[in-house]
Amino acid sequence: MSDAQVISGPRSPIQGWLRNSVFVGGGIARRLTLYIVLFSTVTAFLTTATQLYIEYKLDLKGISDRFSEFESSQLPILTNSVWIFDDALIRIQLDGLSRLPDIETVAVLVDGKVKWSAGTRTSSHVINPAHPAGAA
Repeated sequence: MSDAQVISGPRSPIQGWLRNSVFVGGGIARRLTLYIVLFSTVTAFLTTATQLYIEYKLDLKGISDRFSEFESSQLPILTNSVWIFDDALIRIQLDGLSRLPDIETVAVLVDGKVKWSAGTRTSSHVINPAHPAGAA
């Protein structure tokens, strides 16, 4: 005989009836419990999937808006720096751009080759917009 003994009090008739009606036998209570659990699981899954999809689309829109903002406000300044060939200013501007949220790396291509760049690419899924720099 072991030293530890489990002492349990008397079970109420309702507790025994509930256990027997839900877990033992194939009555309507068991099927109803199963349907409720399944419905709740499916509802939680669909709600979570919908919420994740909406947040994903909002994040993509935010990134797109950031690119539009860059094109309208930062690109003209960077273009001017490239045209006057101010190496130090270009590096400072690229370094600042690479520190923006959702931006990992930025580069300026001259004749199809990277002339200046800043930041490091760590993500495998990237968006690579090309913004041609016109004459200043």
